[in-house]
Amino acid sequence: MRQRFVAGLAARWAEIVAAESDAQRQFLLHRMSGAAGSFGFDELSVVARRAEAAAEAAMAAGGRNAQALETLCAMIDGLVRSSAFLQSPPHKETP
Repeated sequence: MRQRFVAGLAARWAEIVAAESDAQRQFLLHRMSGAAGSFGFDELSVVARRAEAAAEAAMAAGGRNAQALETLCAMIDGLVRSSAFLQSPPHKETP
């Protein structure tokens, strides 16, 4: 399932970029944050959560926050290209 999630990141990102409204973009970022966290990709989850908050702020201000979306894109690209991403454990072990 983790590999399927990783394989679908490009499609998820395309859906986020193509969102017709900030509300839709915020929802999609929320889904990405939750899914990434569920699969143990904490760093991606945090970045998606930040982008979600930026989309919410953009909605409130009546504009878009391209910087948050660019940060998420760079994060996804870096993670997908990293072999460590695919081999990382699903969750941190607790003592």
